[in-house]
Amino acid sequence: MSGFFSTFMIDITGGAVLDVDALLAAAAPSGASIVSSINAQLGSTTWQGGGSGTPAWGAIVGTLSSQSDLQTALDGKAASSHTHTLSQISDITVTSDMVSIPKGIRPGLYDDHGTPPVGTIFESVNDGHLYWVHRDGSVHLLCDSGGYGTDTNWGDIAGTLSDQTDLQAALNAKQPLDATLTAMAGVATGAGSIILFTGDDTCTVQGFGPPAQALGNCSDYSSARAVLGLAIGTNVQAYDADLQAIASLSSAADTAVYYTGAGTAALMTVTSAARALLDDPNAATMRTTLGLTIGANVQGYSGMLQNIANCPQPFDQFIYYDSSGIAVRTGITTAGRNLLDDANAAAMLTTLGAAPKSQPPIGGNRYFSSYPGQVASFLNVLANYMYYCPIAIPNGITATRIGINVVTAAAGSIRLGFYNDVNGAPSGAPLLDAGTVNTSTTGEKEITISLALSPGMYWLAFVSNVALQITAEAMNAGVNTFNFGTLTGAGNAITCANHAFTFGALPSVGTLNWWDTKFPPRIWIRNP
Repeated sequence: MSGFFSTFMIDITGGAVLDVDALLAAAAPSGASIVSSINAQLGSTTWQGGGSGTPAWGAIVGTLSSQSDLQTALDGKAASSHTHTLSQISDITVTSDMVSIPKGIRPGLYDDHGTPPVGTIFESVNDGHLYWVHRDGSVHLLCDSGGYGTDTNWGDIAGTLSDQTDLQAALNAKQPLDATLTAMAGVATGAGSIILFTGDDTCTVQGFGPPAQALGNCSDYSSARAVLGLAIGTNVQAYDADLQAIASLSSAADTAVYYTGAGTAALMTVTSAARALLDDPNAATMRTTLGLTIGANVQGYSGMLQNIANCPQPFDQFIYYDSSGIAVRTGITTAGRNLLDDANAAAMLTTLGAAPKSQPPIGGNRYFSSYPGQVASFLNVLANYMYYCPIAIPNGITATRIGINVVTAAAGSIRLGFYNDVNGAPSGAPLLDAGTVNTSTTGEKEITISLALSPGMYWLAFVSNVALQITAEAMNAGVNTFNFGTLTGAGNAITCANHAFTFGALPSVGTLNWWDTKFPPRIWIRNP
């Protein structure tokens, strides 16, 4: 053995590790001969030298078989390759799952420089498992007791490969080598990502955010559409043949869609006038838009008018209703039409040549009142009463003034006006509301007007907001321009009418009180 004095030795029987110096020190007591001590240890002196005629130390005399002491020593030694159980090694502690070898005990391979071993593999006597001793003294399990059988050494294979059930089971659990899987294993994945293939067996990592993850978790198409915000009927329009027909058209200005059949459509022109009609909310508004308002632009339906429409319309005839309410026609002459187109009774009398001769025409630059030619007197006027006095206009004039005369003043106002005559009485709304005059002073009070009057009967009217005296007519017995009768057989002739009314704008005529006073109020007009 080279480097004898720098190596370690293992006493297999004792388990102690001794270097040569320690062995010699233990074998030779202080002061004794080293050779004698070695001979004593070995129990023989045959090999030792030291005398003349004896072999040198280490020399062999005779054949190997003659060396009985050496053979005996060799027979007591173990083979260079042999095994021991853990129970035979006293310096190794065995536990249930591993063994611990003190640092000084390192069975295994050694180099010739005393460096630590690279490791030793051994079997545990307790569980039959194989262990590996690290160079730092720690023990690690290599395989369990099922790793080899009693008839084969560890690592041996008995029989065919298919007979190795444990190895086959291990192989069956492995993934066959695959280029695609290798490409996938080569990319670094992370949370919120997926593997995207960019070619054959090449791939990269693609982001896979919460929306895509939510989509991937959907169990059906309906849920997927909801995640994408594309729920049919809520976010997007369901397919419809009629809508598809509209979508196939090319829209243009001033056009609208109309259907030409089931699932077919076309465009029609819609002008601004048509749109103004179509956007009306109801039929009444549409009639207004068209200028066909019933009662204003067109005649509403009437059964009586329908009777007229049912009558033939020959020349020189007109229609009237008989006692049964049926429209019938009768002839009418030119003279009849001339009479019927007169505005009032006075005009009719003129047409007929029967105008009263006692009423002269109204001339210019003069004042005319209800009862001309009578003696002036006065009348106590009541506040808030309408007064009406008749006046006959024998010829067409344009009245330019209307007025009264205040006899006893009172702080207030009188409002003056004109009304039409219907059957010998004032009727309807005022023909003219002329305005007011101030009654705070006495004298004539006039208002400038411009009122065209055709021949006929009219009514002059006024109302006061204070009680006062005005000029009136003093009627002589038996003299009365108009014949309105009397209230009693022995009473005075009716000369005017009145009714209560709160002062203000002239009203429509109310219920009249016929008045037989001998002193009707004097209200005048001037022409021109």
